[in-house]
Amino acid sequence: MLLSTFHIASSPPGQSTHDVLSQTIAEIEAAEALGFHTAWLTEHHGSAYGVSSSPTLLAAAIAARTQSIRIGFAVNVIPLHQPFRLAEEIALVDHLSQGRVIAGFGSGYSPVEYELYGADFQNRRTAHQEGLRRIIDFWTQDSSAAKPFQRPHPSVAITASSPGSIKTAARAGHRLLLLGPLPQVRERIDLYRRTLEESGHSAAVKESLSSSIGLLRHIGIGTDEASIRGHVREATRWHLNERDVLAGDAPRTLDDDAIDTYLADTALIGTADEVRRAIAHLSEAGVGEILGYFKWGTLTHQDALETMRRLSDGE
Repeated sequence: MLLSTFHIASSPPGQSTHDVLSQTIAEIEAAEALGFHTAWLTEHHGSAYGVSSSPTLLAAAIAARTQSIRIGFAVNVIPLHQPFRLAEEIALVDHLSQGRVIAGFGSGYSPVEYELYGADFQNRRTAHQEGLRRIIDFWTQDSSAAKPFQRPHPSVAITASSPGSIKTAARAGHRLLLLGPLPQVRERIDLYRRTLEESGHSAAVKESLSSSIGLLRHIGIGTDEASIRGHVREATRWHLNERDVLAGDAPRTLDDDAIDTYLADTALIGTADEVRRAIAHLSEAGVGEILGYFKWGTLTHQDALETMRRLSDGE
């Protein structure tokens, strides 16, 4: 099981954009020192929920400050970009990092962000597939100047949830990134692996893809499960309210039960030993990489660093 980090770069009240971005880079430097495999970046626009509006630009800064940790995108939202420009930017980061990029893509979920860009939210999945095809063509065509450091191109990871998008990712030979509760995750892993078996890929490719399925999980570690759960509830309340606004939904009144239900489906909370046992259980379910979301909502830089250290040290 690979352990990685995931960064939305939220900017709650009292934290400036400059501070959040500086802390994010420092957390990734710490993750490298602690032996984490990949730092996954994501893209959001127009809100405090996430101030990483250009993950490729942030990735370039990270490439200059690190030596070995891989840099993944989870995800670049293709319909919000001109495909050739995005292909060039990812290729440039791949060169700056000497081949450490994992090129992750998705169609996004926020009508608010699409409106800011004047993009077509209703047809985003079609635009995503067409844009992805063009990006890969730009990377591989002899006449294109958008050649990455890795040849023929960096591995491609797709965040997928619907059966159709999971099958498309498997048939194309793309890595799969997942969200959601464990029963749903098991179903999606089974579908992805069945489709891989039917896809005609080589045995080596099928084995590599089957063993590298990524799963996003909030991770909170403390001296006991009750204390850390209490600590992350308020952070999660802010996180969910901001996410609802970005998704175009009305703000909700979230009581502790609603937050605990969300955490039960998406988080690993407890002591380091308890979290490690939960990770082992996910490995048995077919997950190959945990994208550890250590700082969400109103959690602090120090919260994230301490949790990362405890998980890495097994305290």
